[in-house]
Amino acid sequence: VLQLGNLDFIPDPKNADASIFEDDAELESLSELMGIASDALQAALTIRTVQARSETFQVPLTADKAKESTDAFAKEIYAKTFLWLVRTINDATCAEKNYDPSKVKSSTSNTDTTTTTAKVASSSSLADTIRAR
Repeated sequence: VLQLGNLDFIPDPKNADASIFEDDAELESLSELMGIASDALQAALTIRTVQARSETFQVPLTADKAKESTDAFAKEIYAKTFLWLVRTINDATCAEKNYDPSKVKSSTSNTDTTTTTAKVASSSSLADTIRAR
């Protein structure tokens, strides 16, 4: 996602309505990270494909539009990754999915009994104090 932000576009000297990458090394680095051929990645980020009825048109993007498109793509990847991460953490910590009643001990430990007794005692003392006033 961060590598997408490193891409900069400049107007294509051959076509003022199109754009090219300012640094081909950044494109190569990104294509290697994503496992996509650099030609395919370049086309995906600099050309908009429009399909109308049975016809398909390829419209070149200006440098500004290509940058906006790339930023939107990075934002979408980040959003999908974040959503996946949150769902994975929630699934891992969900009691309904991870609770196995057969592994729970039937007797309570001394700590649980002591804590419960202390809470009851402090509640009783508080109630007595309130009544005394």
